[in-house]
Amino acid sequence: MLYCGRVPGGLNPREGRDGGGALTTGIHQIIERQIKGWQLEAEMREQASDQKPPRQLPLRPFVAISRAFGSGGGEIARRLAENLGYQIFDREIVDVLVEEDRFRRAILDSLDERDRSSFEIWVDGLLRGSLVDKGEYLRVLIGVLGSIAMHGHAVILGRGGNFLLDPGRGLSVRIVAPMDQRIETISRLRSLPYEEAEKIVVRTDADRSAFIRRQFQREIDDPLAYDLEVNTAGIGVEAAVALIEQALRKKLGNRPHVQF
Repeated sequence: MLYCGRVPGGLNPREGRDGGGALTTGIHQIIERQIKGWQLEAEMREQASDQKPPRQLPLRPFVAISRAFGSGGGEIARRLAENLGYQIFDREIVDVLVEEDRFRRAILDSLDERDRSSFEIWVDGLLRGSLVDKGEYLRVLIGVLGSIAMHGHAVILGRGGNFLLDPGRGLSVRIVAPMDQRIETISRLRSLPYEEAEKIVVRTDADRSAFIRRQFQREIDDPLAYDLEVNTAGIGVEAAVALIEQALRKKLGNRPHVQF
């Protein structure tokens, strides 16, 4: 059964961060543009189906990226999205979608009827499984990430997408780096003393691990939870992006009707 319920008050991870200021406005504009693009695609598909029998819908892959703080995962996700021509959905965008019912419904409405049927079956099976009693936030998160993945051509950064999404429709990646390198990176980027940067890295790692453990009862650093783990200590951003893109094509390239 399709789930589009509203998240109860107090569950917004971004509440109080910017007081609803410029960042939120920018995120709303990004979401609105993407939804308009999806709606246009849906209209074009509908017009095409009126002229000839409907074909099998193409599989439009997603990439779900989890990253250790300071490992360069955010930059890798952005570069990958640029290379592939995909839309990036980071934590801020996903959190707005979780909070705002109008956006969630618009995303679902822009799905092809056959995709929506598959999505509803997938959500219903997931909610009947081991995640069913984990609370309303997770139920809404499932709907948000699942609908993004069904649209495809998306890079989903964080929020445990690899623990939720159909592995047959995309690639899940974990970006890591040694602790000292990550601390030095944050120290440099934020112009902080090493000791202050260390506190931030340790706290952020703990917060992300706690989120995954609380919502999914899994460990964020479990290598078996990912298709690919990339250590950026040995390779740069560009090499990491190329490796992920190659892995995506290797994993799904032999599937029929894949549209990279």
